[in-house]
Amino acid sequence: MRRERNVLDSADGVGTADHIYAACRAGGAQALGVPMDEIRPGDAATLISLDDGDSSMIALRPAEILARWVFAARAPIVDGVWRRGHKVVSAGRHHQRDAIVYRYRRALARLRA
Repeated sequence: MRRERNVLDSADGVGTADHIYAACRAGGAQALGVPMDEIRPGDAATLISLDDGDSSMIALRPAEILARWVFAARAPIVDGVWRRGHKVVSAGRHHQRDAIVYRYRRALARLRA
């Protein structure tokens, strides 16, 4: 056990958040069986947008955005999500949120019964 912080930081300027994000992207691409670094027409792409008006995002340099999102955002700052070319989250709210919450509550009720 190293008992150290930021052990994934490297001298080449690639930070911990970058390593974590890259590993998540690689795992997702592997699970989907698609290339990681390109999006072609017809691919199953998931894209996100962050709320750049959120107070945690003010005055950041581009290189700081990912780390701020991963480690320091105090509130949800995902503004939009597109899945397979269709927008499913707008203004931080899933378009089917009410139905999803309803199904979740029913599933929990069945598990507790």
